[in-house]
Amino acid sequence: MPGVSLTIRILVLFAIVTIALSGEYRALTASFITPSNEGAGKNAGTFKERLVATTLSEYARWNNGALRETDSRAAEILRAYWEMGTVGVPTNEELSDSIWQENRPWSAVFISWIMKQAGAGNTFRYAHAHANYIAWARDNAPGKSAFVAYDVKDRSSAWPEPGDLICMNREKNQHTLQDLQPYHASHCDVVVEVNREMNMMITIGGNLAQTVNKRIVWLDVNGHVDAGREWMVMDDENPYKGGQEDIFAIIKVSPQPMR
Repeated sequence: MPGVSLTIRILVLFAIVTIALSGEYRALTASFITPSNEGAGKNAGTFKERLVATTLSEYARWNNGALRETDSRAAEILRAYWEMGTVGVPTNEELSDSIWQENRPWSAVFISWIMKQAGAGNTFRYAHAHANYIAWARDNAPGKSAFVAYDVKDRSSAWPEPGDLICMNREKNQHTLQDLQPYHASHCDVVVEVNREMNMMITIGGNLAQTVNKRIVWLDVNGHVDAGREWMVMDDENPYKGGQEDIFAIIKVSPQPMR
């Protein structure tokens, strides 16, 4: 795979092995192209480029998914995430308690922290629950907000781009974008890489196997999420997968925040 980063080559090879072992082998031979984010930092590039760069930086800070939430080294990172929510900041003792962590998912405050660091300012709905900002983005008008949610089957959801968000049900819920309420259990990842030749994208989310992790999501030939396939979280200790029919929305993010 000439011109492809070592991380992506390893991830794709891992995917090949995982698919083969599960009896769902599909050749992944096309070259995986990483969107250019060179020079993208907190104060460089477009908002979406900074969003992707910040997300990738956090993945690296979690040792590419090897650092776990109850590790003492993760405490200050998680405390900073929780400051973005609305339910208070936990103590180090609480953060080291696996039972406490299990009952308080931090994936939404991870997204909120990423948005703040990337420069969203007051244009994003910071929240400790994903559904809160998903429902808000659903009600935003295109051209009036940097964040607009579309049903996963809407033509505007085709071919998500790096910096967009994919949103899915949790806990066996079957909510649609239209009936979602701010208190419903859900989850979102940030899209960091898309490959049209392979009909796949890589996303990063928080609290995936108790860390910040990467997920492979498959697209159909028209660029929509393929509901008939399974996403895969490529965790070194506990790789797992789930049905892509749980993905119900794409939040399209504008290159720059709108005031």
